[in-house]
Amino acid sequence: MPQQLTHHAEARCQQRSISAKLRDVIYAYGSESRSRRAACFWLDRRALELATDDLGSHAGKWLERHMGAFLVVSDEGAVITAAHSTRRLRIS
Repeated sequence: MPQQLTHHAEARCQQRSISAKLRDVIYAYGSESRSRRAACFWLDRRALELATDDLGSHAGKWLERHMGAFLVVSDEGAVITAAHSTRRLRIS
């Protein structure tokens, strides 16, 4: 799991209330998409179900509040930024 954060990512995580625990869950269970030299990990419905199965329903309720949160991680493993999506996620 990426533990290295850029200065930008540190500031964004603090501003957007994205804790280290939430970053770990997003990285471990989140859906991944690639773009250029980075990967984006999303907390979507599929990731929520996987995390709830492993971590329990209490964690699932906590994670529901963070649906749409995402991390952008460089190929070197550093978190570049973190945010909550402002657009509705398409669930297919």
